[in-house]
Amino acid sequence: MNDPETLTEFEPKEIPLSNRDIAFIGANQGNALDIEWSREGKSTVRAKNRVGTIVLPERRIIIRPKIEKVNFFHMLAESYELLDFGLRSFLYEKEPEIHEAIIEIFLQKLLSLIRSGLSKDYFTEEANLPFLRGRWLPLEDKTRNLPPRTRIYCRFPEFSHDTPENQILQLALNQLRESEIETLALRQMTMHLSRYFEGISSITRFQVPTVEYTRLNEHYRPIVNSALFIIENSTINPEKWGENTYYSFLVNLERLFERFLRNKLRKTALQHGLDVVGGERQTGKWYLLEPRRFRLNPDIVVKKQGKPLVILDAKYKKITSYQDIEQGDVYEVVSYCVSIGAKFAALVYPQQEGFSFDGIPEQVHGVDVKLAFYSIPLYERDQSKFEQGISDFNDYVVGLAKQAL
Repeated sequence: MNDPETLTEFEPKEIPLSNRDIAFIGANQGNALDIEWSREGKSTVRAKNRVGTIVLPERRIIIRPKIEKVNFFHMLAESYELLDFGLRSFLYEKEPEIHEAIIEIFLQKLLSLIRSGLSKDYFTEEANLPFLRGRWLPLEDKTRNLPPRTRIYCRFPEFSHDTPENQILQLALNQLRESEIETLALRQMTMHLSRYFEGISSITRFQVPTVEYTRLNEHYRPIVNSALFIIENSTINPEKWGENTYYSFLVNLERLFERFLRNKLRKTALQHGLDVVGGERQTGKWYLLEPRRFRLNPDIVVKKQGKPLVILDAKYKKITSYQDIEQGDVYEVVSYCVSIGAKFAALVYPQQEGFSFDGIPEQVHGVDVKLAFYSIPLYERDQSKFEQGISDFNDYVVGLAKQAL
């Protein structure tokens, strides 16, 4: 496989691609990459709203975010309740893949967890033993143990490490072992930590159990979420090239942007007696038509005592003027307001260099709805200015909600 090519989100780059690479992108990675052709027959590849690593049959492509590295990992941790990445600045020159940066933190925290002790719980087991343990099961015993009887079938409690949370951690480790991690130290660490999970039931990514958290295993939540994030965002290529199995790892920036804004806004809104729902955690059942057809699923809804006040639609798109706004996005968020009964709608975009929206709501003709456009300084390199921009956005939305009351 050739040396990896590096892209930055939304920016084009001329990359020579084989016919197999082109066919693979069209079949599997069309949501992450666009290919354009010049008159000379040269291929230009442009990354969409995904970042991470794409493994093609004959090439590996690394897509870096425009978002400052520290801010990007902060957004990941906030949005998915992952491990705390801290303020460490991951140097892409030394660690070129987002995937490996996340793996490094995951493995370090997993090592700390192992040192403090993996969780254990009681499970009911049944076995044919040479001695009585727990409760004798006479019917099963009679069926299984014919004379001369040397064993007894019984049911008993077992205090074991074979818990759902440990099964998920083992699944993440198994997947990492099968993938091609570039950094030798991380490969060795993955092999070393896997030994601590021997004896734990193996599961597949289609058998992930639900973890019930209690005060005894609550400390597992961030590392289990991180394991699930690694599992869910890694996709094995449908074909195996050579002796190696390669995983592509992509983060959907549109989903990340939406979740980050919703989670941050929820914390501020609670201080003002407001509720924030939407997306995957939506609790309202809203429909476009009366017979409960065409369910509506807005990104963010701000409510007060069950009454919708503001609807936000987070769009991770490159907008450098009002002409770049897609009319379909405007129609969508306004239709949400009309159907759900909110008075304010806003489309929220990452702020681009040299252009930003003023956030002033304007009256929509014919309906009692005001529409605004808002820019988030997502690409701000200064950490304090980035945080201030998020805080200003939260205050702005709370202000709209209060106007709607």
